[in-house]
Amino acid sequence: MEWFRLFNKKTWIIILSILCLNMAFFAYGELNSDRKVKGDEWYIKQKENYVQNYNETIQHVFENAGNMREQRIFAKQNSFSYNNIVRTEKDFNRIKNVSITVSDDRAIEAFFDYNLFFYCVFAIMIIVIYNMFLERENGMWQLAHGLKYGRIRLAVRRIFIITGSSGLILGLFYAVILLESAILYGGVGNMTAPVQEAVGFMRYTYPVS
Repeated sequence: MEWFRLFNKKTWIIILSILCLNMAFFAYGELNSDRKVKGDEWYIKQKENYVQNYNETIQHVFENAGNMREQRIFAKQNSFSYNNIVRTEKDFNRIKNVSITVSDDRAIEAFFDYNLFFYCVFAIMIIVIYNMFLERENGMWQLAHGLKYGRIRLAVRRIFIITGSSGLILGLFYAVILLESAILYGGVGNMTAPVQEAVGFMRYTYPVS
């Protein structure tokens, strides 16, 4: 089958090697990060400042939108400026009642801050695509392309393989990094808390956990 030809033993060894290297990079980065090095007290202080800034920022957004609508230059309905103000109010209105507290979200924040695995998955998919062209060396290319509808079926099959495998591999990398982050920080914290509680999601305007 095409799947087993592309994801052979050699390919899986490469994938696992890249996964282990990715884990090592993540662990090294976190063990030397302020979140880990400066300790709990420093982190809690940073979160207290973040919570205070969050509440002030949300309040400032509504005050600023109200003030701008009173200005003649922004008060013309259906203009780009007016619609932008209304949209901003509508977006932030979804989270005006969201209440965040100071909690230990280091594992989640570390997980979202790390993005090297995107490049790792991209490199793996390059290897998989390279394996597709190896059929030219073993004569399968002439056979597949010589059959009726052979090229179309092969192309459709490979699109599904690339799409599905990239999603599965990315999910694997996500899961491993999240697990590693949870181990480094003793858990993932309160998973039912609003996403705005994590540093970096201050302006995310959907009330989700």
